[in-house]
Amino acid sequence: MFNGRLVQKISLAFVAAVLCACTAREDDAPPPVGPQNFVVNYSWIGNVDLAADAAHGLVAGAVDGFTLVPQTAVTTTAGGVVTVLADGAFNYSAPHLFTGTDTFTCVRADNGGVGTVTISMLSRAWFVDADALISGDGTINEPFDILAAAEAASLPGDTIVVRNATPAVVGSIALKANQTLIGEGVAFERAGITIIPAGTKSGITSAGVAITAAAGCSIRGLELLVGTTTGLLIDLPAPGGSVSVDSVAFSANTIAGVSAACDTGTALTLALTNCQFTDCNDGVSMATVGASTVTLGNTSFLNNIGTDVSAAWIGNSSSSLAITACTFPSGTLGALTATAADAAAVNVTFDDCPLIGGPGMSPISCSAAGTSQLVLMVQDSGLDTMLFEGADALVRCDAVGSATLTTIIVGCTLAAQSSTGVILTSSSGALAASWLDNCTFAGMQTGVFAAAGGAWNATIHNCSFTQLQAAVILARQSGNHGLIIDGCTMTGIAGNSVLVTGLGGHMALGLLNTTVTGSGAALAFLDQSSTSALTVSGCTLVNNGPIALNAIHSTGAACVNISGTTYGRNDGFPSVLMLQNNNSVGVSMTLSPPTTPNTAMPGSQIFAIGNVVNGPCGN
Repeated sequence: MFNGRLVQKISLAFVAAVLCACTAREDDAPPPVGPQNFVVNYSWIGNVDLAADAAHGLVAGAVDGFTLVPQTAVTTTAGGVVTVLADGAFNYSAPHLFTGTDTFTCVRADNGGVGTVTISMLSRAWFVDADALISGDGTINEPFDILAAAEAASLPGDTIVVRNATPAVVGSIALKANQTLIGEGVAFERAGITIIPAGTKSGITSAGVAITAAAGCSIRGLELLVGTTTGLLIDLPAPGGSVSVDSVAFSANTIAGVSAACDTGTALTLALTNCQFTDCNDGVSMATVGASTVTLGNTSFLNNIGTDVSAAWIGNSSSSLAITACTFPSGTLGALTATAADAAAVNVTFDDCPLIGGPGMSPISCSAAGTSQLVLMVQDSGLDTMLFEGADALVRCDAVGSATLTTIIVGCTLAAQSSTGVILTSSSGALAASWLDNCTFAGMQTGVFAAAGGAWNATIHNCSFTQLQAAVILARQSGNHGLIIDGCTMTGIAGNSVLVTGLGGHMALGLLNTTVTGSGAALAFLDQSSTSALTVSGCTLVNNGPIALNAIHSTGAACVNISGTTYGRNDGFPSVLMLQNNNSVGVSMTLSPPTTPNTAMPGSQIFAIGNVVNGPCGN
């Protein structure tokens, strides 16, 4: 009994190395004669008594099985006390506040062999209990009652245990290198040995920074109730290090739950699992100029007023952010904001995270500037439903300067009432590439909107667009652009299913193996490029109107190839309209006969104005 609470018997599940001084022998060989010595080693932690039952005691694992001579209250070499039972069970108490190694011996009852037992305690556990009647010395039976006492007493590599108490312990703590801060939300174990079983998370209430972490720290099983500043602060100088956070709840009252940063030349590894962020500003806020590897798994975000995960990389670094199986319930304004600047190279993945976005912000927003490279992958690896809802663009990506931004969206269902599904932009001089695969866009204004100033390329593959104003819009300015739409379906599109507009540079558009029905024009290609190329192949473009394909080209040379495609309407309008003006170079077009001709207007599959040549492109 300590501080009014019952000390539960420790259940041990350790691995004890038992080395018997015997050799393998044939079954018919005589048994060894004389004492058979053996060695047993335990790894333990200071300030906690060790009690081993027979299943994990001194005889456990012995090949031949034997009993020991019982011993009571034997003094160890370091001044500890041990009691040994015949079946190998034992109880050990180290000297007060002891660290180091301690040894004792035991004797086999069958042949007098001597066992040498070594118990290594290279670090200590310090206990904090706000319910303690008086503040003790920090041991498990006499805990401190404030965090500051544990901070002062502990050394790097030690463990600080916060007991569950009502009210929660008040204060803050700055951890030292390689320390563990643990509450009762997870089991306190040492080398597989359960010291305190898992229960209710232990609370820490702080008006300032609740926890300041150092390199190598582990933080688990806590609930942080923070008033005016960050719950967990991670700010590592070079060379950096790793910090792990597991089963921690952050209730931060409109401030950041976790704030992490590292200096130039610093490598930071941060892992958060099974956490909750509620009523924070930013849930996790990263501002780093060094390299970082951040993973978030099985974590929930609720009612945060800023961005759930905000990450900014600056400088010559290579970093990654992986968000997996997290939840972002209704009301979330911004689930993820990631930016890369200068020469940063960043990979961001958002995997298997159902998401409902709130109004006014993009749930997922990424941008790259300077000479940085940023790759964003949003995917549902199970190919079931990842639902996005919101008033603004659900995924917004932008590249400026000479940055490279690659956007990959796979297996997602995107739905909204008035927003755009994906917005992809690249300003002048920027490079951007995109890949959308096996996605569903439903019930929104525009599925994919791209505004490209710099060079830009995108592929939209096996996607479905239903009940939208427009499926894909590309509004380009200067530079070279490429867009391939392959294997898609577009139905019930009120306006143009695919709309391309642009000025200058080169534009290449491929509409391949795609079905467009019951929509406005299947394709409106309004281009003023110096050169452009349009390929329509293997498509079904019927019951769209008033024109299935509408291509207007005003400057430069253009090449149009339409083959293997069913196109047409039966309402008196041409299937294909080619309008060309102010261009002496002309438009070259190869038009294969449609699978189903326009029977209402024989011979009017194409209606051309201006310098249009029906024949091979030659360019």
